[in-house]
Amino acid sequence: MVYNVALHLGALACLPFWLIARLVRGRYRGQFKERMGILPDGLLSAFPGEGAVWIHAASAGETAAAVPLVKRLRDLLPRRPFLFTVTSRYGKEMAVRRLAGVVDAIAFSPLDLPLFCRRFLRRVRPSLYVMVETDLWPNLVVLAKRRGARVAVASGHAGPRTFPRPFWRSVFRSVDLLLMQSEADARHIVARGAAPERVRVAGNLKFDGAARMDPAAIPSWRAELKLPERARVLVAGSTLLEDEAPVLDAVRAIRAEGVDLVAVVAPRRQ
Repeated sequence: MVYNVALHLGALACLPFWLIARLVRGRYRGQFKERMGILPDGLLSAFPGEGAVWIHAASAGETAAAVPLVKRLRDLLPRRPFLFTVTSRYGKEMAVRRLAGVVDAIAFSPLDLPLFCRRFLRRVRPSLYVMVETDLWPNLVVLAKRRGARVAVASGHAGPRTFPRPFWRSVFRSVDLLLMQSEADARHIVARGAAPERVRVAGNLKFDGAARMDPAAIPSWRAELKLPERARVLVAGSTLLEDEAPVLDAVRAIRAEGVDLVAVVAPRRQ
């Protein structure tokens, strides 16, 4: 109850900023209806009945990590309609690039307000709901389970203070399986209230799906990026603006110790 009251008040407080961002900067274009659980008819035509598989990832990094999982589930459940949802524009762009033709539809996940969640679930009718990297939304989890869906977390992570125990213990009751990245993540999620028999350690999807560079391609990449032939290379990927100064400070400190090191910074947003 307290969570939903706070969520509604927060949504009302943020609404003017969302509208300004939409009208002035063009952000959130095409998101509002889907975030309210209103899906286009063309998308809904892929989900004529019960039994959909719904996989959710927050942003671009989680979406890229989820690709092998989605493809494997598709192989295992070839007759089920698949929906992939995200919460960010960059996540949707990544999903369109990597999962078009693999899933039946890609959309924004509804905001975690009960009205929007019920509307969304009533239209998609999932039998399986998988969240990547513990992007848990309490109302969606509880209502999906209440409608009969199996609920799982893949590549989950949890710090020692991530989830306040009294609140999340009730949410975790609706999660059938939590596949965590490490033993520490598993211990933390149990300490927050998850049932131990529902928790497994299954590794990190980002590591499992990481691309492996062909050693023979390294010289051409060094030439393309104009990197010294023998210098060690530090790659800082998906950085925010505030991340870059600490990275460069660390590189300078290491170089001051006589190490031949260069940094390649790949920002999250161009």
